[in-house]
Amino acid sequence: MKVVIIILSSCFICKAQEIRIKEFKDTFVVFNDTLYLNKEDFKIVFENEKCFNILITSSEKLNKILVMKEPIVSISIGRNLYSAKGNGIFSSKIPVDCDYFYPINEKGNIFSVPRGRFNFRKCK
Repeated sequence: MKVVIIILSSCFICKAQEIRIKEFKDTFVVFNDTLYLNKEDFKIVFENEKCFNILITSSEKLNKILVMKEPIVSISIGRNLYSAKGNGIFSSKIPVDCDYFYPINEKGNIFSVPRGRFNFRKCK
């Protein structure tokens, strides 16, 4: 499975008139602290039709990921693009408007046990 992962942290929506940009006449999305994971930065350690686990192999990127608050994760598998959102570790609800979800702790950080291993589960 060929996977590309992009983690979008501090995502917010801006109105064009609020930031006085004349070229834009509508709402657009601005991403801060975007983190791209290359194939050298992680490896897939488990996968089936309902979930997959990755292990972050770059300690520099892992440290950045562990301090992000409820990031949106964009996952490219082959030619398909999916999104993943955080879900409270003890929550029985599944997040809406996403394809996968991952556990977050009470502070909104991605829950990683063992350190560097992340679990993504399909919503449907």
